[in-house]
Amino acid sequence: MKRLFVFVLFLSFTGCLIPTSNISLSAGVDLKQIKNIVVMDFKKGGEFPNSSDVIKRAFEISLEKKGYKVMHYSKIKHLVDNENQGAGFSSDILTASLLRKFKKEADVDAVIVGSIMDAWCSPAWMPTCWIELTAQIIGTMSGDLILSANISDEGWSLQEAAQVTADKILYKM
Repeated sequence: MKRLFVFVLFLSFTGCLIPTSNISLSAGVDLKQIKNIVVMDFKKGGEFPNSSDVIKRAFEISLEKKGYKVMHYSKIKHLVDNENQGAGFSSDILTASLLRKFKKEADVDAVIVGSIMDAWCSPAWMPTCWIELTAQIIGTMSGDLILSANISDEGWSLQEAAQVTADKILYKM
């Protein structure tokens, strides 16, 4: 009984964040057809202005470990700029026509887009960093959604938390 009281007291002082994941891989997708992937910049959220770069690199690392060819955004930047009159990338401009151009002109099979809902670090928490994001993988030939995810996780650094989330999302691929 005393141990339970101490545990509850500990949780009340430290708080309690529970990592969650909701990841859905679309049925009937032939993952063998996907070889070249571009990871787009994630919409930023949370305390860190570089959180988009951190999660983008985490996805690139996970994809490369799984044997995918990760193509740099510069391969398709001119297509995005033409579509959006140079205003930069927004997932809202990912039309079926633009996705097909990615495939035809840059040989991109899929793109990863997403938003960082929250990202922070605090020495009062253990582990100290937290990241929460949404992500989608979209096929360029069909425009079909390949994978959709809402996920949050923790780590001892923002990079570790981002890598854990990227690895979990790409686990099924």
